[in-house]
Amino acid sequence: MPISLRRVALSLATFSVILATPVNAPVFAVSTVTSTITMPEGSAPFSVAFSPNGKKAYVANEIDSVSVITVATGDVADSTINLPAGSGPNSVAFSPNGKLAYVANSVGDTVSVITVKTGGVSTISLPAGSRPGSVAFSPNGKEAYVANYLNSTVSVITVKTGGVSTISLPAGSRPASVAFTPNGRLAYVANRFGDTVSVITVKSRTYDALPLPAGSGSVSVAISPNGKLAYVANIDNDTVSVITVATGAVATINLTAGSDPVDVAFSPNGKLAYVVHYETAMVDVITVATSALAIPPITLPEGSGPGSVAFSPNGKQAYVANSDNDTVSVITVASSAVDATINLPAGSVPGSVAFSPNGKQAYVANSDNDTVSVIKIG
Repeated sequence: MPISLRRVALSLATFSVILATPVNAPVFAVSTVTSTITMPEGSAPFSVAFSPNGKKAYVANEIDSVSVITVATGDVADSTINLPAGSGPNSVAFSPNGKLAYVANSVGDTVSVITVKTGGVSTISLPAGSRPGSVAFSPNGKEAYVANYLNSTVSVITVKTGGVSTISLPAGSRPASVAFTPNGRLAYVANRFGDTVSVITVKSRTYDALPLPAGSGSVSVAISPNGKLAYVANIDNDTVSVITVATGAVATINLTAGSDPVDVAFSPNGKLAYVVHYETAMVDVITVATSALAIPPITLPEGSGPGSVAFSPNGKQAYVANSDNDTVSVITVASSAVDATINLPAGSVPGSVAFSPNGKQAYVANSDNDTVSVIKIG
C-alpha cells in the first residue's frame, strides 16, 4: 500500500482537522514556507500540535520520539523526547491547561504522558492489541479518552492518577476517532465498521449506539462549536451523517460517489463544515443551518491526495495538507476559492497541519523527508 494510503488507513483514528472574507475584502498576502525545521533522520513526523499558550509545538514521530519545537525561535536542537522502542506514536494532544501532553502509541499499546515543564515521560499501558490511535482530553482536563482501533475499546484515563478503565464497544467496530462535546457531558466515537457511532455518557461511562446507513465506514467525527451537532465522515458510502446531539436523530448528506471523505471540520463560528475527499481531491462545503452542499465543491489539483484540513483561528482561511503532491492548499472561506498552493519539497508527504493559537503560523508535518514546514500567515 502506498504510504499516503497507508496513512489514510492508519489515521482513520487521527486525521484530524478547518474559513471567510467578503468578496470585496482585501486579498490575503500570499502565505509561503518561511523555514524548514529538520527532525531527527528517519523519525517520520506524523502529527503536530501546539501547546495552548502557543510557545511549544510537539511533533509525534512514528519512529519512537516526540520533537519539541520552541515556536519563537524554531529551535528543535536537543529537544527530542525519546519513547520506548517500538512505541509507534501517531497522535499527540495537550491537556487544556497545557501542563501535560498525551501521545498515543499505536504499535506499543501505550500512552506516553509528557510533563511539559520538565520533559519527563511516564507510560500508561493499555491492553495488548489495542492499537490506540485517537486521543482527546475532556474540556475540564480531568479525563482523556483513547480510541483503540484493533480491540474495539475506548480507554478512559483519569489524568490526576493515571488510572485506566475500559469501555468495550461491539466486537469488530474499530473505533477510529473520538471527540467531546464542549460541555464535556458526551463523547462521540466514529466506528470504522458496524455502521454505528458510539455516544458515551461521560459521567456513567456507558454508551448508546446510533445506527448509520449500511456500509457507512465512519472515519472522522467533529462536534459543532455550540455543541448542538456532530458530523461524521463516512468513507465507504460517501456521506456525512448529521447527528442532533439533544435527540440523537441522524440525517444523511450525500456526497459525490467515490469521493472517499476522510476528514470533516467545522469553521470556528460553526456556520460551515468542510469535508475533505481523498480520492477525488475535493473539499465539500456544507452550510450547517440548512445542511446544504455548495455546488460545485472546491476542487484541488488532480492527484493531490488531501488528508487533513485545519481552519485558521480567525476562520478566514483553511489549509489542506495534500500528501500525494507535496502541497498545502490555501482556501479563502468567503469565496470558497483556493487562493494559493504552497509547494513543499518533493517527497515531503505532508500529513498533518496545525495553526498556532495566535494564527500567525502554521506547521506542517512531513513524514517522508523528516521535516516540519513553517508557514507564515499573511
